[in-house]
Amino acid sequence: MSGALILFSGGQDSTTCLAWALRRFEQVETVGFDYGQRHSAELAARPRILERMRTLFPAWAPKMGADHLLPLEVLKTIGGTALTDDRAIAMGANGLPNTFVPGRNILFLTAAAALAYRRDISDLVGGMCETDYSGYPDCRESTIRATEQALNLGMEATFRIHTPLMRATKAQTWKLAEELGGDALIELIRLMTVTCYEGNIRRSHPWGFGCGKCPACALRAKGWRAYLDGKDLNPPWKDYPSYERGSMGWRMGGGEDCWLVFWDWFAFGLSDRQRAEFAAKHPEPQGWEGTYGDMVKAYRDRAASGGR
Repeated sequence: MSGALILFSGGQDSTTCLAWALRRFEQVETVGFDYGQRHSAELAARPRILERMRTLFPAWAPKMGADHLLPLEVLKTIGGTALTDDRAIAMGANGLPNTFVPGRNILFLTAAAALAYRRDISDLVGGMCETDYSGYPDCRESTIRATEQALNLGMEATFRIHTPLMRATKAQTWKLAEELGGDALIELIRLMTVTCYEGNIRRSHPWGFGCGKCPACALRAKGWRAYLDGKDLNPPWKDYPSYERGSMGWRMGGGEDCWLVFWDWFAFGLSDRQRAEFAAKHPEPQGWEGTYGDMVKAYRDRAASGGR
């Protein structure tokens, strides 16, 4: 395989697909689409993620070619969705959430194919998925294959559309990222990609940034916890033994990230039995007595008040 064009939004899925392509193709270009989306923070994240990828993975850097951004404001002009208009997210009468932008992936693939045609590229890579998604019909395998056929007929071409996440759950997407780029890629995705429908980049969670309430955040959080469920994390005091409980070290940098990830995993991701087994395996050292109980109490208090 020689070259590929990645539909790269700046979100979790497309960043994982970019890493997937960099492991398989000699040259990789990226394309994003400005369609007047409310969550434009995703577009702003794109160049930062690409630059970070080059820094973190020097072996991939020579493969990373041009990045393109195509304007597709026709979707904003048509409007009628919560991703292009200022309206609350809700279910529509047709059973689809109003975050569904009709024809979006078909239009994206058509524009990407036209660009690829001019760039002499035959392989397109997209993050479409019909496993953990919101029911969008243009994310289905049948839609992608039909679009591929139409593009090849209409352009007298031999495009191949790759969808490495089509059968993956969000937990499997996190796991794939780990397999492709280890903890470095996990941290890049967690801290730099934008999935939130509101484009919230101020509120921090163990799984990344987002409003924490929209369907995209809910899927990402659920997948993160399921991904961690297969891992046995260290308690924070083992990863950062020099930090005393309540010290400044837990409110900045790696210590804060470690604490947030562990708290979310322990309190939200484990059953009572699993928490008891973990606590028995990793007893609290001196100065940390009662920490497990405090985390569970905080979790239950938040649940009782309607928090996540």
